[in-house]
Amino acid sequence: MNNIKEKIKEKGLKNIWIAEQLEVQPCDISNWASGERKPNQERLVGLAKLCGCSVKDLYPEIKRKTIYIY
Repeated sequence: MNNIKEKIKEKGLKNIWIAEQLEVQPCDISNWASGERKPNQERLVGLAKLCGCSVKDLYPEIKRKTIYIY
């Protein structure tokens, strides 16, 4: 579950404008909002910036992985 649709609506943004900014198709934004697909990390960060929130706000249930390099 995600909050993409809610955050886009709160900010008053349009899917077409977001798609232009992220260089994707408007249907990609709809698919992300409905949970049918997930954006890659770069686009997810870009979407969060456009919505004026954090990635955690868009996907509150995702836990961050910590990778240790020895």
